[in-house]
Amino acid sequence: MAHGTQGLATARKTYYLALTWTEWEAVLFASGRYQWATHLSNEMSYTPEEPPSGVVVHGYESDWWDFRQAVESDISGGHSPYPLAGSELADKLDTFLGQFE
Repeated sequence: MAHGTQGLATARKTYYLALTWTEWEAVLFASGRYQWATHLSNEMSYTPEEPPSGVVVHGYESDWWDFRQAVESDISGGHSPYPLAGSELADKLDTFLGQFE
């Protein structure tokens, strides 16, 4: 523990990823087939927004690192990143995960 921080609680930052309804449907379709989608739909918290907005997926940084590991698990299994996601969703996920490198 760093000097002077003994006994202080550390606030955890929540990260949010907005998905359209079409993107969320792709996640649900791929869920159970690929780790990236299963992690997003089953392990992360999400909040449906009023149509036509979509869904907001949210989690702490550690949750997103776990998501990154799920993506890497799919890749090590011989798949491209985000199978069944479509190029726009795949680009969105790559861009979002870029902040955790």
